[in-house]
Amino acid sequence: LIITSDHGNAERMRDAETGQAHTAHTTGEVPPEEVGTLACNVLAVRPGVVVMLDGNPVTRQRLEDAGVEVHTFEGREICLNGNGGPTCLTRPLLRI
Repeated sequence: LIITSDHGNAERMRDAETGQAHTAHTTGEVPPEEVGTLACNVLAVRPGVVVMLDGNPVTRQRLEDAGVEVHTFEGREICLNGNGGPTCLTRPLLRI
């Protein structure tokens, strides 16, 4: 299983060679027991900073161990009942 973000990647926002936005998905392991609680749905808001659903301690720790600042929110009602995490609840922003 992998962690993906439809709106960017926390650990790699720019391609080092071209300077362009890095749009390919990057990967990280998500334990099977955290798949159902949407641990693989992580929103990168800027380099090294993500938002994810609360209740996924293993995935959160793995991200923090990789140097990523993790913010969580209680989204059980809207996310788990609707089967969509933070990337599904947001729209792309213009970063200046």
